[in-house]
Amino acid sequence: MQFDILSRYDNLTELHLSGRLTNSALLEDLTAFSEERSAAGKTAALVDLSGITAASASGLAALVEWIRTLRGFDVALLRPSKPLRQAIEKCHAGDLLPLHETPESALKSAPIKAGTLAGTRAVALCAGRGSRMGRLSEQWPKPMLDICGRPMLDHTIRHLASFGIKQCYVNPGHLGAQIPKHFNENPIPGQTLVYANEVNPDGTAQAIGSASTLVSLAQNHSAFDSDFIVLCGDALTDVNLAEMMQFHRKSGADITIAALRVPPHKVEKYGIIEAATGGRITSFQEKPTQAEANSTLANSGIYILNPRVLADIPRAPMQDIGHDLLPHALAKGRRLYAYEKPFAWLDVGCGADYVTALSAVLEGTAPVSPMGKQTRPGLWVAPDAKVGRLARISGPCFIGPNVRIHSGARIIGPTVIGAGSVIERGAMVKNSLILPDTYVGKGAMVDRVIAGPDWACDHRFALGADTVTARLDYVTPIVLPTELERTA
Repeated sequence: MQFDILSRYDNLTELHLSGRLTNSALLEDLTAFSEERSAAGKTAALVDLSGITAASASGLAALVEWIRTLRGFDVALLRPSKPLRQAIEKCHAGDLLPLHETPESALKSAPIKAGTLAGTRAVALCAGRGSRMGRLSEQWPKPMLDICGRPMLDHTIRHLASFGIKQCYVNPGHLGAQIPKHFNENPIPGQTLVYANEVNPDGTAQAIGSASTLVSLAQNHSAFDSDFIVLCGDALTDVNLAEMMQFHRKSGADITIAALRVPPHKVEKYGIIEAATGGRITSFQEKPTQAEANSTLANSGIYILNPRVLADIPRAPMQDIGHDLLPHALAKGRRLYAYEKPFAWLDVGCGADYVTALSAVLEGTAPVSPMGKQTRPGLWVAPDAKVGRLARISGPCFIGPNVRIHSGARIIGPTVIGAGSVIERGAMVKNSLILPDTYVGKGAMVDRVIAGPDWACDHRFALGADTVTARLDYVTPIVLPTELERTA
């Protein structure tokens, strides 16, 4: 039996087996391999079995026993050869082995995926006030806006964790105390969050600029000793960070930017990248007009950086990644690359974007899914929500924790009912977002709005801080006991 060991990622080993799988002594060799790899800090292995020319019952038993006894080291078995397939079928051992046809399939499996970036550190930027969110930003920091059961930032941290990233730096700013409070009450197993607050002594925000934040983390926390990931806490994405890191290192990049094509009429919303064949970046444009834009390749705000590029930032306050770090790094001859493999990305810049993101989650086109139980297609209900038997609900809808919906109420999707809200009989809610702790009384007609206890606005036009808001008729703060509470 021949062993060929290769490496694809820092914490993932590739093992190619070839020859005859006929000796039970193979178990000793495989065990020695996994113990040695584990001692070296590796967490998983892809084992290619396409080179197996013969397989006996004893050899197959050794393979099964090795998989069964592994602890803290995950394995995916790739491309079993025809002789091995025949032995597996004869012994009915298919359910005992983690078999995959391709490396891509294996890398998508949770145990293997979680080993690809173990040891890598990340930064989730959260300090901005989110002024374009209008009244929403008076109650929540933008990363803490709820996305069908979890804050956006919670979804982001879980995405990092799925690749084995266990340490993330977070810089709370505006209303920043909500962030550690949430994660202290709802910890993500195995995750360590390090908070670098950007607030004044009175608790008000004092954002120092995204690039200055990275410099501060490096100087004050010794945060970075190798390539690290930076992303925004107020966006949703499924970008394959392991593949992006592989591209970053293969290209020899100092900075890699996850980029995606946007329609020409939307270029003025983004930082635009011009890149040569192969992805090397040649220039940047910050929110150009459609006529001025040199490309439609947009910067998503997801980066992999080598710590050495932090020396390129001018020693001045309020330095930003897009405005300052990237142009200065390019001017100094650093290697900047655009990673263009397809990925989902939902940027939440204003109230209208927020409702669009919620609708995408409900309709299954977003990179995250609603929490709670899917009681029927298109309807998710939190475990402690109560829905009257005669309430009429047409999805897609999300009914949040501790919500009460009375029989006779009418809900039409896409709609989200926030935690603790009450919808009385005779009320109709359509294509709307009901904020937490909002009472929608009898006779209320709520259509295409974001509605809270003391304000509402048409979400189609919630585009900035100056969005017009006013209280909606029959929509008030919660006052208990309501009729629903008395009769439920």
